[in-house]
Amino acid sequence: MSEMPAAVLDRFAACQTVAFCGVFPELRRAWASVDSSLFLWRFDRWQDVPMEYSGEDQSIVAVGLAPARPGVFVSAIQHVLVVCTTTEILLVGACCGRSPGGTGDEWDQLTLAPLPLFSVPSDGVTTVTVTCTAGGRIFLGGADGNLYELQYQSSSGVAGRWRGGRPLTKVRPGCVVCDGVPCATSVHAPVPSCGSQPVDSQPLHLSTHTLILAGVPHSGRSLLPPLLPPLLPGAPPGPPAGGAGGRGAAHPLHA
Repeated sequence: MSEMPAAVLDRFAACQTVAFCGVFPELRRAWASVDSSLFLWRFDRWQDVPMEYSGEDQSIVAVGLAPARPGVFVSAIQHVLVVCTTTEILLVGACCGRSPGGTGDEWDQLTLAPLPLFSVPSDGVTTVTVTCTAGGRIFLGGADGNLYELQYQSSSGVAGRWRGGRPLTKVRPGCVVCDGVPCATSVHAPVPSCGSQPVDSQPLHLSTHTLILAGVPHSGRSLLPPLLPPLLPGAPPGPPAGGAGGRGAAHPLHA
């Protein structure tokens, strides 16, 4: 695995608010967020030049990756990045493919596609962790101790009028009945800042259709009853996409 690019390290040295890093195996890329910028680069290539996404004005506090739901976006968008800032949560389309001329592998070229209709305000709640299922469901752990789910549909046609015409919404399971998801308990974790000590905050894990917060003593662990219907009907239990084992998990950067 390659080292963190020098350009990213330079930005980290000048960090003003927060910085995080993680890995997206589905894209064959590592990522790092520094203040309001997000960097992605190939972790299996030496000295790969990082791509920078800097379309936000506010600091990025959490990032996740989910498979794109069929029929919502153009077919080229295979995944969606979940970018959480201090003021809003938005989706960004991610497309991987070979370079022009058919050279390289299927992850050689990464294109990020802004999706301006797919954003929601944070409502004053800082997101501390993002976990996505293999079926494309997106869960957020909030600094207020609550679990949320992002739900989205096509922005055109009948589906575009879903929930008052907003294609992306954030709901709190238990307050809004959604696919039988029961109420969540706490997901307490502080938001680290540049130069802070590591926090005991691990991503939400999905196991046997149950949501738990790992890395927390048993007495303080959040636990949801089994999700009904199952998140992955007919599929064996396994780690979520962009979640377990560091797959998309956000970890504080430290000098």
